[in-house]
Amino acid sequence: MTDTQDDILLLAVALSSAALASFIEDENVHKEAPQERFIRPCLSYVAFLNLQQDLLPDGGNRIIYDTFRMGAHELEQLICMSSKYISRHLPQKQVVCVALHWLASGASAGAQEQFFLDPSYSTIHHYRHIGMNALLRALTENGFYGGDINESSRIKKSSAQFEAQEPSLKGCVGAIDGTHVPIVVSKALADRYRNRKGMTSTNVLGVVDWDGSFLAVYPGAEGCASDVFVLSHCTEFLSKIPANCFYLGDAGYGLTMNILTPYRSTRYHLREWADEGDGRPNNPREIFNYRHSKSRIIVEQAFGMLKRKWTILGKPLELELNAACRVIHTCCALHNYVIACKSSVVESEDTNPDIDDIDDDIPASLSQLYEIEDRMHTRATAWRDSISQELWTSFNSL
Repeated sequence: MTDTQDDILLLAVALSSAALASFIEDENVHKEAPQERFIRPCLSYVAFLNLQQDLLPDGGNRIIYDTFRMGAHELEQLICMSSKYISRHLPQKQVVCVALHWLASGASAGAQEQFFLDPSYSTIHHYRHIGMNALLRALTENGFYGGDINESSRIKKSSAQFEAQEPSLKGCVGAIDGTHVPIVVSKALADRYRNRKGMTSTNVLGVVDWDGSFLAVYPGAEGCASDVFVLSHCTEFLSKIPANCFYLGDAGYGLTMNILTPYRSTRYHLREWADEGDGRPNNPREIFNYRHSKSRIIVEQAFGMLKRKWTILGKPLELELNAACRVIHTCCALHNYVIACKSSVVESEDTNPDIDDIDDDIPASLSQLYEIEDRMHTRATAWRDSISQELWTSFNSL
C-alpha cells in the first residue's frame, strides 16, 4: 500500500470508530430519556402514533398535545370522523395529521417534509388542503361548528348561563367581537386590506356563547374595514337574532336592542379598574361598564385561545382569499371541538327574557328609516340606562 492509501484507510477506521462511539452514547441517552427517542426524526410521525404508547411517559399524550393541540383520544376520534371524507387511496391518518400540524404550528412545507419524512414537498401541500377540507366537513356535519345559531336549546342554555352570572343581563345569548388575521394579497388589493397598523389582514367577526365556542364566524372583510362596518354586512346574522335576545358588543358597535354596548368615555376594561383608584364604581355608568366587561370578556378570551392554539392564524396566510377563509373556519371548528371534548356543562332551566320585541316593518322611505333608527336608538339607550340604574341600586344596597 502507498502512503496515500494508508492515510485513507486510517481515516476510514477513525470515522467508523467515532460513529460507533456516538451510536453507543446515543443508545444510553435513549435508555435514560425514552421520550427523546421519538422526538427525533428517526421515523415518520404517523409511524410514531402507531407505536405502543406505553413506551413513553404519560403514554406520549404530552407530545401529541403539543403537536396537535389535543389529547391522544380526541385525536383518534377526529381522525376517525375525518377519514370518511378522504380518498381510500390516500394515507388518511397521515393526511389529517399533516393538516392538523400545519394549522397548529404554521410550519412551512419544507419543515413538514422533514417532520413527517415520507411525503414530498408537493405532497405536503396536497395533504394540507385535503385534510383541512375533511376536518371542516367532519366537524360541521357532526355538529361542532356551523349549526343553527338560533337553535332553541342553545339559546336557552346560553341565556341561562349569562343570567346566572349577571341577572341584569337577562336575555343575553352571546358576545361579538372582531379580530385581524394577517394575510398576503396582491398589490392591487393591498390598500384595501391594509389595517391601521400598516399590515394586510382580514377583519374577522366572531360570535361566541358562554362556553367560548364560536357560534358563527365571518371572515374575508378588508383589513381597513371597521368592526361596525363588518357587522352591518352580516345581514343574515342580524336579521335572525331571536326576539327578546341580544349580544354583548364593545363600544365600536352601535347600541341597538340586539347589540348591547358599554357607555363611551367611561372606564371599561378590567385592567382599567385594577389600575385606577380603589377599583370601585362611582356611578351607574361605571357599574354597568364593569359588569358588561366581565361578561363580554369571553369573546376576547376565545380569540386569544384560538390564536394561541392554532398559531397559523398569527402568521401571514400566503393563500387565495377563499382558502385563507377556510383556514380560519377550520381553526374555529377545531377550537369548538376541543372545548366540546372537555365540556361537562349541565343543561340549565328555561328562561323567559322580558325584553320587548322589535318592529320588523320595512320602512317605506329613507326618512322613515332615519326616524325608526332614531326611535330604536332612544329605546335602546333607555333600556341600557334602566339596567345601569338597577345595577347601581343593587350595588349600593350591599
